[in-house]
Amino acid sequence: MRKQGYGFPILADVDKSVSKAFGVMRSRGLMVIRSVYVLDPDSRVFHAERGQGDFEAIVKMIREAST
Repeated sequence: MRKQGYGFPILADVDKSVSKAFGVMRSRGLMVIRSVYVLDPDSRVFHAERGQGDFEAIVKMIREAST
C-alpha cells in the first residue's frame, strides 16, 4: 500500500482470524460478512460499517482525522 501513498496499514484477513474476533463470520464460518473497521492509534474502533464501503471515502475520513 505504500506505493499507493497511504500512510496507514491495510489488513487482508486471509486466515479469517480478525473476522472471527470481530464476530462477522456467517453460519459455520464459511463466509464473512464484508465489513470495514478503522482503528485509531490506540487500537480502538474509530469507524465500523458492514458492507464493502466506499474505499476512497474511508481514506478521506482517515486523512481528515489525522490532521
